[in-house]
Amino acid sequence: MKKIFLTACSLLLISVAFAQFPKEKYETTDLTWFGIDYTQCRMVGEEGFTDKKKIVEVYFNAWNDFVFTEKNKYDVAKYMMKDDVKFDLSLVKAKNTQVNPDSIVYDETATLVNDQVSALLIDYDFSKHKGLGAMLFAEYYSKRNLEASYFFVIFDIDSGELLLTKRYIIGPGGFGFRNYWASTFYNSLKNMKYDVKKWLK
Repeated sequence: MKKIFLTACSLLLISVAFAQFPKEKYETTDLTWFGIDYTQCRMVGEEGFTDKKKIVEVYFNAWNDFVFTEKNKYDVAKYMMKDDVKFDLSLVKAKNTQVNPDSIVYDETATLVNDQVSALLIDYDFSKHKGLGAMLFAEYYSKRNLEASYFFVIFDIDSGELLLTKRYIIGPGGFGFRNYWASTFYNSLKNMKYDVKKWLK
C-alpha cells in the first residue's frame, strides 16, 4: 500500500472538536482494540534504527503484543474506561508485514490528518466486527528529537466515522531498543484515559 504522508514542521498536539459521546451508549457498545498500525511510520535518524529488517519483522509485532505479554500494565480496557475490550491484532499485523524495511528510515518527521486516517481505515476489512474500534497509527519514532508520535482514533466500525482523534507526542525511555520505544505506547495509553473521559458525557 502506498504511504500517505503530510509533511509537518509543527509538533503541536492535535485535539479535534468532536461531539461528546453518550456514556451509557459507550458502556453498552462493543469496543475492539485493533492495535498499532506502522504502515505510515517514519523512523527518523538512521543512526537510531540500524536493523531495519528486525524492526519490521520483530518489533512491530512485539510492540503490539504488549497488550497480551504485559496485559496488567498495558491494560487497554482500563485506559479506554471499559469493563471489557475485544482484541483483534491480526488486521494490523497483516498490514504491518507489507512495510518495506528499506523504506522506513527518513531524515524528517511527518504526520497524518483526519482524511488520511479515514482513507487508511477504509482499506481495512472490519466486517467481522461491530460497534466501536480503537487503534493507534504510529506517525514517527525520532531518535534525533527523542520522541514518538501517534494518531489515536476511536471510530464507528459500520460507518467508518471518526468519533475521536488525538495526537500524542511522547518521549521514549527504558532499557533496550524494544522497551525504549514501547514506553511511548504505554504513555499514550495513559493519555487516552484522560481524553476518553472528556469525550464521554
